[in-house]
Amino acid sequence: MLQRRFSKWLSPAVLFMASSMVVNGGNYYYNVLLGREVGPAIFAETGLLVNLLLLLSFLGMTFQIVAAKYIVDLDDTNKEKFSSGMAFISLTTGLVLGVTLWLGANALSSFFQLSSPWVIRSFAPGIPFYFLLSVQRGLTQGREKFLPLSVSYQLEMLSRFAITFMLLLFFRIPAGIAVGLGISLSIIASALGSGKIYLSLRFQALGDETGVIIRFFLFTAGYEAVQIMINYFDILLAKHAFTALEAGYYTSLSFIGRMIYFVTWMFVMLLLPDVVNRKKQGKPYRHLLTRYVFYISLVVLSAVAVCYVAGDILVTLIFGGEYIYIAPYLWKYALATGLFAIANVYSYYHLSLNNYRPVLITGIFAISQSICLLKYHDSFHQLIDIQILFMGLALLGQLTYQMVHAHSQKAQPNRLFLLSDKSDSSLMQDLH
Repeated sequence: MLQRRFSKWLSPAVLFMASSMVVNGGNYYYNVLLGREVGPAIFAETGLLVNLLLLLSFLGMTFQIVAAKYIVDLDDTNKEKFSSGMAFISLTTGLVLGVTLWLGANALSSFFQLSSPWVIRSFAPGIPFYFLLSVQRGLTQGREKFLPLSVSYQLEMLSRFAITFMLLLFFRIPAGIAVGLGISLSIIASALGSGKIYLSLRFQALGDETGVIIRFFLFTAGYEAVQIMINYFDILLAKHAFTALEAGYYTSLSFIGRMIYFVTWMFVMLLLPDVVNRKKQGKPYRHLLTRYVFYISLVVLSAVAVCYVAGDILVTLIFGGEYIYIAPYLWKYALATGLFAIANVYSYYHLSLNNYRPVLITGIFAISQSICLLKYHDSFHQLIDIQILFMGLALLGQLTYQMVHAHSQKAQPNRLFLLSDKSDSSLMQDLH
């Protein structure tokens, strides 16, 4: 009995969560050291690249989620076709984005007030590899091989840390270019060092359910675009509209506040394959939503309380006294991020079941928030208050939808209210 309990506590899923906490801590410490090393004004430039990496991670998450879901759903005869097809699409997308970023470096450098176009160009070569890496991670995640998945994230974090500070401290390369090269080379190292990577130079169908997969892919991509608007529109706007010093302050504020989102993301990564597998096996899974919402809400409430009570201490410990200006804003930014993190659980839960309505709900509020921010961005308070308002409304919309959806399932247990292929018989089965 003791052995079984010990095995449960040291299961691959538990070890993956522990590894995710280490990776998040490492990435966080990376940003902290950068902020301390270069100061607020230059940190606005290096922070922009880190945020571009995080933005890229949301785009890559489209491929990872689709790969994780359908490597479970598809039969063995279609899995190889699906893996090769996803590799081709990801590589093509990555090459287009990478070349576009390289060619547009001068314009982007001017818009974001960067020191050199090479800040952007040093970042661009890693983009195709990141999308291939995302497919690799998705296939690993879907098979619930959490130990290799942990190695992939650890390798990326550690190599980025080592390469960036080696270039910055020993070779005295300008901070922006050092960070860009560190990001690109760490992505390549992780892609090549994390096991089998699928590489296909010609397109082929994704299997017998290509139409269903493409539909899911497009809705997932749409939701990742929504997340990009919510998570990064304010930071990019601040880098363009504020002075270098103010943009540096806001960037540091975003890194502290958004740590909540990336801590809660590891719960979502465990939720997705669990829901899909339980549905496929005919096991109950509705309780998983309640469980994960409780976990994430607990993390959010704790973080907001700590930021409110000890904001000055946190900022001083993390970035140093030079950044104390952001302390009064910290708890509010944490609240805005936390509201979105909770709403996000509902969206991904339903997305894993091919139910796209919650994605549309969050999308409406994301677009409304972005429009409002474009008009009102005179101060930090204004930017943050607008995000609290719209993320609160997004969470309220998700809760309302969930109550209506749950009630409809009890009334009609054999129907699913899904915006998906109504002819797919597997989607018309009871949620149990």
